[in-house]
Amino acid sequence: MSDPVYHFIAGEYTASSDGAIAASLDPATGAVIGYFAAGGEMEAAAAIAAARHTFDTSVWSRSPLLRAKVLLELADRLEAEKTSIANLLTAENGKILRQSQGELGIAISELRYYAGLARTLYGRVIELEPQLYSMLGREAMGVAGIIVPWNAPIILLIRSLAPALAAGCTCVIKAAPQTALDVLPVLSSEVD
Repeated sequence: MSDPVYHFIAGEYTASSDGAIAASLDPATGAVIGYFAAGGEMEAAAAIAAARHTFDTSVWSRSPLLRAKVLLELADRLEAEKTSIANLLTAENGKILRQSQGELGIAISELRYYAGLARTLYGRVIELEPQLYSMLGREAMGVAGIIVPWNAPIILLIRSLAPALAAGCTCVIKAAPQTALDVLPVLSSEVD
């Protein structure tokens, strides 16, 4: 058995609390592509606690430049691994390679778009009547939970992850077991 891909929680790779391992299968052949740590309630609670701690104690929610840098770095990493991730996505999801490549191209574009947006999330002030103003401020809310479907896992992950990160939220992501391996390279990128 090849080494399984573990959970990435609080900056560390961790096995499931019960040691459970699941196989990812090629839907065309039924062959095992790889293995990943199966998660449960304990892993979810640990991930939520770590995300909340990071949100409460780091500069993440208050640093638009950092958020833009991270999103651009993630786009660059996806671009660098585009071929291998597209091949894995095709094997694990069953879609044709051209569709996998297109999905990654869209995801990379979305990451770069939200990187620019992270630096421009301004509020606004409206004068409702003379001397009466309404102010709208944008502020991160906390931890976002993202459940990624199997049918277009990369783009559907990025469609939720990028705006949440751009806004200053931290995230907990639950990948579909059918496509966990192709999502994990995106999720496990450690950022300085």
